[in-house]
Amino acid sequence: MDGWEIVDEGSQELSESNLQRFKDILSTTNLEISVHAPFSDINLASVNDGIWSECVKQVMKSIEMSAEVGAKVVVIHPGHYSPLGLQLPERVWERCLSSIRVLSKRAEECGVILCVENMTSTFMMLCKYPEEMRELIESVETENLGIALDIGHANLNGNLFEFLRLERIEHMHVHDNNGKEDEHLAVGEGSIDWRRFTEELEKTGFKGALTIEVRSLEEAIKSMQFLKNLLK
Repeated sequence: MDGWEIVDEGSQELSESNLQRFKDILSTTNLEISVHAPFSDINLASVNDGIWSECVKQVMKSIEMSAEVGAKVVVIHPGHYSPLGLQLPERVWERCLSSIRVLSKRAEECGVILCVENMTSTFMMLCKYPEEMRELIESVETENLGIALDIGHANLNGNLFEFLRLERIEHMHVHDNNGKEDEHLAVGEGSIDWRRFTEELEKTGFKGALTIEVRSLEEAIKSMQFLKNLLK
């Protein structure tokens, strides 16, 4: 493997107190680093002013700390509906766009690419569909914003190959499932047509990272070997 994605929460939180520890560890490797910004309890589309401001603040801090550890890409979730948000869908979408405009500007200043991840099939999630993601990218209007295509999420929504036709895919999360739950199985253990995926991927000219998101290093190695065999 030639890269690692830090999930900026829990034990991997990029805080001031452990920043030097991260730098010391990363200085011993040649790994290319990406960061997944915090997402637990974070909603960049919140219609609650105080919650929205705090969520933007925390993700912005993650972007800044990501630059400190040399990350090239920061992945964010676009947000989701709340019970009130379901009554105000236009407000939710505008909040999402406002967040991403602010964060993409800061990411550009920090020298990192901001990538929005497509979401699972849960009905309250934004950006489950290619047309939503296309509208988001076009509405924000910045060259510093890309798509983090989560292959497992797209499989849950039955639109993986439609997503692959989008422009601006800068990063990918790779894992498998059986089309019903977000299982994060090793590649080849679910229902995704990986042979077709690799064939379609080669047509796109994609140059970003394929980040394997599974449950253990052993499953990551197994997944990587599976993909390498398909790409021979």
